[in-house]
Amino acid sequence: MIESLSGVVTIGFILAAALSLQRAREGGDRFFIAFAFALALLAVNQLLALWLGDDHENVGYAYLLRVIAFLLILAALIARTWRRA
Repeated sequence: MIESLSGVVTIGFILAAALSLQRAREGGDRFFIAFAFALALLAVNQLLALWLGDDHENVGYAYLLRVIAFLLILAALIARTWRRA
């Protein structure tokens, strides 16, 4: 059950990344490029966490991708806000 839900979340991240890339191509906004890259990192995080499993000793390192993705989204939001101000 958990594996199938993790797969659905991973597909959702990949779909959202593809839609963000399409939006970036239409508008030429760097924010959507950063957002798509962050969503791709979140998809890779889901895959690694599922592949390694809960009991693997290095599963914590896979979650560093999640931290990097959230920091990338935060940096893109700050850059977009400062550019508009």
